[in-house]
Amino acid sequence: MRKLLSMKTLLIGLLFIYSCGHAPRIENKNPVPKYENIVFKSYRNTSRTPASYLNKTTKLVKSSNKTVYFLGLYDQYNRLKQFTDHNVREVDSCPRFHNDFLDYQKTHQISYNRSEQKKTWSFGKMVKLIRGNIKKLTLPELNLATEENKKLSELSSLRREDISKAIAIHANNTKKEIEKICLTGNTENYYIYTNLVDYMEKNPSYKNSKSAFDTLMKTTLFSNIVLLKSLNTTKGTNRTLASNFNYIEQEIMLRLNASWAKPLINNVKQAKNNLLKNVKPTTR
Repeated sequence: MRKLLSMKTLLIGLLFIYSCGHAPRIENKNPVPKYENIVFKSYRNTSRTPASYLNKTTKLVKSSNKTVYFLGLYDQYNRLKQFTDHNVREVDSCPRFHNDFLDYQKTHQISYNRSEQKKTWSFGKMVKLIRGNIKKLTLPELNLATEENKKLSELSSLRREDISKAIAIHANNTKKEIEKICLTGNTENYYIYTNLVDYMEKNPSYKNSKSAFDTLMKTTLFSNIVLLKSLNTTKGTNRTLASNFNYIEQEIMLRLNASWAKPLINNVKQAKNNLLKNVKPTTR
C-alpha cells in the first residue's frame, strides 16, 4: 500500500510544484490563517458516517474545479460579511465567471443585512466566553489575525472591536482573492485546492485522521467552512448534519473527499453553542 504523504510534506510539495514553473507563481493576497489545535475533534467513528451525511451528487457535479472554487469563495465571502461591524464592500463584477456570478446573485439575492446578523451573532457573548476560556478554547475564529498580525488568542485583553476587525480583515483578504480570480482565472490558493482534489482522488483512504483534517484546514475553502460553522452559532444546530451544508459546501466536501469530516465540524459548532447558552452578553 502506497505510503500516504504527511500534511507538511504534501503542502510543501504542492507549493514546490508552483515555484518550479508547472503553474504561474501568483501573489497570495489571501493567506490561510494558521489554524492550530482546533478542539472538540474525535476521529473515532468518522469512517462510519451515516449515509445521509454523504450526498452523492449536487447540481454542481458537472462544473469545473475552478467554477466550484470561485462559487465557494464568493459564497463564503458574502456570509463572512454578516459577522463584522466594519464596512466590507461588494464585489461588483467578475469577468472570468460572469454567468456564474450573475446566477449566484439572482439565486441568492444578496440580502445580508445588520438585522439578520443580530439574530445569529452576539459579540458580547463571544467576548465574555473567550475571556473566561481563553486558555482552554481554540475556536477557529481565535486564529484570525489583527492588524498587527497577532492572533486573537494572543491578545491579553479581548474586545468586541478586536473580533469584528479580525473578521473584517479576513473578509477583505477573501475579497482580494476573488478580485484576482475574477480577472486572471487563477490564484495561488486555487492551485493548492485543485492539486489537493487530485491527490484525494488518487488516495481515497487519506481520511479519518488528524493528519487528513489538518491538511484540509490548510486550504481556503475547507477552513472557511469550519470558521463559518463556528461563527454561525444559531438555534438550528439540531438539524440533520447534511442540512447544515449548502449545495456549494457539499460539492467542495465531495471533491476534497472530506464528507467524513462533517461530524467533526459539527462538533466544533455544537460545543461552542453549548458554552454560549450559559453566557450572559456583555456590552463591552
